[in-house]
Amino acid sequence: GAAAWSEEELARAPRTAVLGHQASVATVDGRLKRAPKPDLEDASLLGVALTRPGGSVFVKLTGPKARVEQLRGDFVAFCASLSEVR
Repeated sequence: GAAAWSEEELARAPRTAVLGHQASVATVDGRLKRAPKPDLEDASLLGVALTRPGGSVFVKLTGPKARVEQLRGDFVAFCASLSEVR
């Protein structure tokens, strides 16, 4: 897997709105293991992590690198559209 981010890397990470808060956005490129399907060699994971009191929220998109990049704007819009359910 990928190495953990340093505090400096985390501070420099892009951010996006999730549930009225700013959340870190991470992109990881490489091979995606998809057992029992064959691995996807040129893959990307686009993820958002929001940690807050009362629980954390994680949203991710995985797939071929070019397709994930095409969907980046839609992914950010989806994250911004999330709302609390009580």
